[in-house]
Amino acid sequence: MLLVDGRALIAVSEISWGALAMSCAATQAEWYPWLAFMDGPNSPTTSGLTPTENERTWGMLAHLSALAGLVVPLIGIVLGPLAVWLTRRDESEFVAGHAKEALNFNISVLLGAFACMLLMLVFVGFLLGTALFIFWLVMTLVAAIKASEGQTYRYPLSLRLVK
Repeated sequence: MLLVDGRALIAVSEISWGALAMSCAATQAEWYPWLAFMDGPNSPTTSGLTPTENERTWGMLAHLSALAGLVVPLIGIVLGPLAVWLTRRDESEFVAGHAKEALNFNISVLLGAFACMLLMLVFVGFLLGTALFIFWLVMTLVAAIKASEGQTYRYPLSLRLVK
């Protein structure tokens, strides 16, 4: 510990980065209260029970199973998450939540893909379809990473059709 002008300074090796991040988050919430709604859905699980390794793996697979859409175009992005949700929803609340979230997001993407196909008649759909594909791929990978870390994740711009 260093003392400068009567104030205690902490050496870099003594800093608790987790505590520092938490204090910054608390300060951010105080300064920008309208940002508070953005932290809720994607915060780590707060039930007190951390998901097991098996649950985290199935949660990750629920999201990655949407990549079946690369093999079976269009409908494949829905079949993978649907299969995981139907087979694992009674065994784990964590897996059921991730599978349901992946299913809702991929149904939304499928509807967006149909809209892009219609817009291809006026050539705007090609650009929008490319943007939709990149958005789908990135969000699917982000969700899979969050599930493997044992955190809940909610996709942005997703219709909540499956309750």
